Formats: sequence, C-alpha cells, structure tokens
Amino acid sequence: MYPAIVCVFWTKLRGTQSFIDKTPLRVFCIQDSHKLHVYCGWVIFIDGCFHTACHLTRWILQKNAIRLLLYHQSGITGLIVILSTLIIVLPMTSIFKKYLKFEMRKYAHYLFWVFCLAMSFHAPFHSFPNGGFCAFIFPILMISYGIDALYVKCFMSELIQTVDYKVLSNSGVELTMPVSKRFQNQIISG
Repeated sequence: MYPAIVCVFWTKLRGTQSFIDKTPLRVFCIQDSHKLHVYCGWVIFIDGCFHTACHLTRWILQKNAIRLLLYHQSGITGLIVILSTLIIVLPMTSIFKKYLKFEMRKYAHYLFWVFCLAMSFHAPFHSFPNGGFCAFIFPILMISYGIDALYVKCFMSELIQTVDYKVLSNSGVELTMPVSKRFQNQIISG
C-alpha cells in the first residue's frame, strides 16, 4: 500500500512536477497523473478496507475488539484512518458524484491531512519493520506536499482580472484569460 500512497502524493506535487518537466528526468514521469491518482486511490481504499476487516476479524475472534479499537493507539488511529478514507473516496464514486457538488467532493479530499496524521501514529516505531516506518513516511509526505503547495500558491499562481467564457457548440466551455509573460514562461505543464 505504501507505494500507492507515495504515488497519490506524487501526482499532486505540481511544483515538483513542473520543475522535473524542465529536466531530462521528464522521460520517466507519467504525463497523465490524474489516472495514476485515481488508480492508486482505489488501491489504498481496497487495501485499507481489507486491512481493517482482517484486524477486526482477528480482534473479534480474540474477544477484545472493542478494547483494542477504542483504547489502543493502533485501534484509535486505524478507526480515524478508515473513516477519513471512506469520506475521501466514496464521494468520488459515480453513486455519490451526482448528489454532491464538486466543491464538497474536493473539500472531502482535504481529509488526507487527517489520514496522514493518524497514519503517522498508527504503528508504533518499535514495530519496525512491520509498520514502524509510518512515523517517517507520512510526516515526509505531509511536509513535501505542504512545501510544494505553498510554492505553487506563491510562485505559480497569478491573480486574473478579466476572464472570457465562450460556450462551445459541441459541449463544454472555452476559458480565455490574459496572463503575464513571467507566468507563461514558468510552467510547462500543470
């Protein structure tokens, strides 16, 4: 599951991808990062549900499910992780897409911060190599995403004064806006 989690984050590092797009390393990058993001999101969802079901089954058979789920570090953080995963993924499915506005589905995706924070504390460090590395991987992912998002907001964004919309005959909308030369020269993709 960890490669999928790293890939999900990689697909959203817009500033880093823009930088790599200007280097020879570009040939190793996947250009359609949205498809990779969706695929890895499903892998995380399915694996997380399976992981949770196995733990619950084991704990129920041991007759200590409630105690471990509500009073143990891994149980509490696991509950937070699986709930945040459900809230992140389910609104993006075709079942819920028609009932929820895009903005609500996007805001639900920001629960990845809760997911990562809970995962940082999910497996105690002393359980290394069976999961103790969560305490390293997830803070690194959160810091990388935070720095990248801050860079994009500060240096790869521009306030637009006027925007022209043109409804296309087939279907869709064409959006035209003036942007500065600095902005045009800075970004290859994104």
